[in-house]
Amino acid sequence: MFAREAHVEPDLSQQLTLARALLFGPLTSVSFRLSGPDSLPDVAAQITAEARAIGTVISPRFSTDELTKLQILASARNDPQFTDLVSDERA
Repeated sequence: MFAREAHVEPDLSQQLTLARALLFGPLTSVSFRLSGPDSLPDVAAQITAEARAIGTVISPRFSTDELTKLQILASARNDPQFTDLVSDERA
């Protein structure tokens, strides 16, 4: 919520190849540098490398278990854009 107010929350619809790393990988400060006033040019590669380094996200494809969790979250959030993102991944 703070990231949203500060305009640094990652926009998953703009970062589809990073969605899995952002949602299920390590949460680090660099994740909030994709957009906004202090964005960094090569941050996407750094996020991917960090997720692979600790072994949480090897592939950008969501697992069945992760998709189930995202579906539950989408229902709870009542956010049409997030629901569409999850639906697209399930297809």
